[in-house]
Amino acid sequence: MASLTLQELMLRLLIPLLLLAGSLQGQSLRFFPGEQAVAESHAEASFRVASEGGAVRMVFSAASSMVGGELSFDIYRLVSNKEQYHATVKAKVSNNKLAEKEVWFYEPGRYRVYVFDEQDRQLTKAEFTVRKGS
Repeated sequence: MASLTLQELMLRLLIPLLLLAGSLQGQSLRFFPGEQAVAESHAEASFRVASEGGAVRMVFSAASSMVGGELSFDIYRLVSNKEQYHATVKAKVSNNKLAEKEVWFYEPGRYRVYVFDEQDRQLTKAEFTVRKGS
């Protein structure tokens, strides 16, 4: 059996990692005010909701290699830096590589959202804050 040089070994390890990174590149999760169209607003990390609650629109931008499918958005409220399960919502990936879902929030606090594909692989995560106010 021929032994591999250090350079050959590095290339064999590096190429799969680069391919994986390339397939994940461009994926992001952003948050928008629920009452506005995404094209009309900028992504935000903090939202004010009325006492009767308010909507936050979650928009996942998929990698160019992703073809269709349904995603799960697992939402957790952070209490004393510990995750408390809040909800799971699903959204289909559109032809333009976006998956959008509007969710209503009633409790102020910090929230963390994980996005999973149909094989339960985590694609990304992001956080935002909900504050009470008008």
